[in-house]
Amino acid sequence: MGISYSWLETSFYFFPPFFPFPFLPHLFFFLFLLFPLTITVVVSKSNYISTLYVYS
Repeated sequence: MGISYSWLETSFYFFPPFFPFPFLPHLFFFLFLLFPLTITVVVSKSNYISTLYVYS
Protein backbone atom coordinates (compact mmCIF):
# COMPACT_ATOMS: atom_id res chain seq x y z
CA MET A 1 0.00 0.00 0.00
CA GLY A 2 1.50 3.29 1.03
CA ILE A 3 3.94 2.14 3.66
CA SER A 4 5.70 -0.99 4.84
CA TYR A 5 4.69 -2.80 8.03
CA SER A 6 8.31 -2.87 9.18
CA TRP A 7 8.22 0.93 9.33
CA LEU A 8 5.10 0.74 11.48
CA GLU A 9 6.93 -1.51 13.92
CA THR A 10 9.76 1.02 14.00
CA SER A 11 7.34 3.88 14.59
CA PHE A 12 6.21 2.09 17.74
CA TYR A 13 9.55 2.98 19.32
CA PHE A 14 9.54 6.53 17.98
CA PHE A 15 6.06 7.32 19.26
CA PRO A 16 5.59 5.47 22.57
CA PRO A 17 2.95 7.92 23.92
CA PHE A 18 0.83 7.40 20.81
CA PHE A 19 1.29 3.61 20.66
CA PRO A 20 1.07 2.22 24.20
CA PHE A 21 -0.59 -1.00 23.02
CA PRO A 22 0.50 -3.53 20.36
CA PHE A 23 -2.68 -3.21 18.29
CA LEU A 24 -2.34 0.54 17.77
CA PRO A 25 0.27 0.30 14.97
CA HIS A 26 -2.43 -1.47 12.95
CA LEU A 27 -4.76 1.43 13.72
CA PHE A 28 -2.04 3.84 12.60
CA PHE A 29 -1.79 1.96 9.31
CA PHE A 30 -5.48 2.49 8.55
CA LEU A 31 -5.27 6.11 9.65
CA PHE A 32 -2.40 6.61 7.22
CA LEU A 33 -4.56 5.22 4.41
CA LEU A 34 -7.44 7.51 5.36
CA PHE A 35 -5.50 10.65 6.30
CA PRO A 36 -2.06 10.50 4.61
CA LEU A 37 -1.51 14.26 4.78
CA THR A 38 -2.32 14.47 8.49
CA ILE A 39 -0.06 11.55 9.36
CA THR A 40 2.70 12.98 7.18
CA VAL A 41 2.64 16.25 9.13
CA VAL A 42 2.94 14.32 12.40
CA VAL A 43 5.82 12.07 11.37
CA SER A 44 7.65 14.87 9.57
CA LYS A 45 8.93 15.94 12.99
CA SER A 46 11.02 12.78 12.96
CA ASN A 47 13.33 12.04 10.04
CA TYR A 48 10.87 9.63 8.43
CA ILE A 49 9.36 12.13 6.00
CA SER A 50 11.75 10.92 3.30
CA THR A 51 10.69 7.33 4.02
CA LEU A 52 7.05 8.29 3.53
CA TYR A 53 7.85 9.78 0.14
CA VAL A 54 9.69 6.63 -0.88
CA TYR A 55 6.79 4.31 -0.06
CA SER A 56 4.00 6.60 -1.19
